[in-house]
Amino acid sequence: VSVHFISMLLAGGVVVSAAAAGVYASRARQQTPTATTDDDEGEIISVEDTEEEEENKGKTWRESAGRAAGRDGYVFGDLTRGVVCRLYGSAAETEENKAIEAAGDEQYTQVQKLVSEAVKVYRARGYNGSINMSHSVAYFTETCSVKVDAPEQMPWLDADASSSAAQKLAAMAEDGKAGRIFATLLARLERRATGWAKMNAVEGLDPSLTSSGQIGFRMPVINIGWGISVSLTVTTSSLLRWSAHVQKLEQEAGVDLVAAAVSSASVDKALEIVRAAEEAGAAEVD
Repeated sequence: VSVHFISMLLAGGVVVSAAAAGVYASRARQQTPTATTDDDEGEIISVEDTEEEEENKGKTWRESAGRAAGRDGYVFGDLTRGVVCRLYGSAAETEENKAIEAAGDEQYTQVQKLVSEAVKVYRARGYNGSINMSHSVAYFTETCSVKVDAPEQMPWLDADASSSAAQKLAAMAEDGKAGRIFATLLARLERRATGWAKMNAVEGLDPSLTSSGQIGFRMPVINIGWGISVSLTVTTSSLLRWSAHVQKLEQEAGVDLVAAAVSSASVDKALEIVRAAEEAGAAEVD
C-alpha cells in the first residue's frame, strides 16, 4: 500500500468526523433554550410587573375596595367591593361617580319620605294593600316594598270623628307633586273597584288592584333629572269602604272633598279647605 493512498484515507476520515461534529452542534443549538439565533428563539415571557400591577402594588385594602372611610386593613366585604371597583370603577375616582352617588343618596332619602307619606294615606283611609317604590342609581335599581294592613276599627269611627275625618281625607304627601300622584292613582283604583263590586258579591272574591305612576324630580345642586316609580296596590273591599265614606261626607258638607284635596298645593291647604267645608255643612244643619 502506497503512502499516498494511506494519506487519502486519513484525510477522508478527518473530513467525515468534522462533518458529523458540525451536524451534531447544529442540532444541539436548535434544542438549547438559550439559543440566540432569530429563527430558533421562542416566545419571550416578561416577568416584570404590568402597569396595573405596579399601580395596585402599594394600595391598601381600603383603597383597592374603594372605601371612602374606615381602617386601611381588611374589612369584611372588601374582596367583593374590589371586584366591583375593577368592573365599574370606584365612586371616589371621578367627580361624575361622586355626583351619581350623591344623587342616589338624595333619591333614597326622597323614597323614604314618600313611603312614609303613602303609609299615612293607607292608614288614614283604612286601606289594606301594599306600597312599592323603585329608583335607579347608576347600574343598580333599588326597590322598597311595604305591606299595610287595614285597622280593625276605621279611623273615622273614632271618638273625635268630626275633626279626624277632615284630617284623614286630606292626608296626602307633603309635596304637592307627590300628593297629586297618590291621589290620582288611588282615584283610578276607586273607579276600577266599582267595576269589581258585582263580582265580589257573586264570587266572594276580593281582588287586589294596582295602579302605577312616575314622580319626576330634579336635583337643586346637581343637574341630574331622575324619577321614582310608584306602585300602589289596594284590595277592592277597602277601596269601596273608603269611597262610601267620602260620598257620605260630601253629602253632609255639600262640596267635592276629594277634588279639594287633590287640587291643593299642600296638606295644610287641603286641611283648610276640608275643614271650611265641614264647618259650612255643620252651620247648615244648625
